[in-house]
Amino acid sequence: MIAGRALFGSANCANCHGGPQWTRSRINFTPPPAAASIVRAQLIDQLRPVGTFDPSATNEVRQNLAAPPLGADGFSPASLLSLFAFPQTFFHNGAANSLSAVLDNVTHRSAGTGGVDTLANPADRQKLVQFLSSIDSGTVPFP
Repeated sequence: MIAGRALFGSANCANCHGGPQWTRSRINFTPPPAAASIVRAQLIDQLRPVGTFDPSATNEVRQNLAAPPLGADGFSPASLLSLFAFPQTFFHNGAANSLSAVLDNVTHRSAGTGGVDTLANPADRQKLVQFLSSIDSGTVPFP
């Protein structure tokens, strides 16, 4: 677990999955949100480009072709807290059915390092998967 935690830190996964609830997703306003923060019915300041949106996938495109597909601006990262207790379906569209499949996405796994793939080694990715699978309420979060 120690090696996986170190890899989480060096890959800067905490950029999206840090904080006390293992996610940067927060309600940072008193309802309702400011009108300027709503773009195409999305809270734009809550979205992060994580490399999982595929504009060529037919399930990403809405019937109204004049409007950009939701997701093109990014997503609100999910919490990693107690991943072991949930069905193994990941990403906004269920495109990954395991944590290993999540980490096979180079763009996603290098999102915290400005595109530098610090997790190219499959053995390192497996160590990270073991750490991610161990995260529970007793795991000290990254700030």
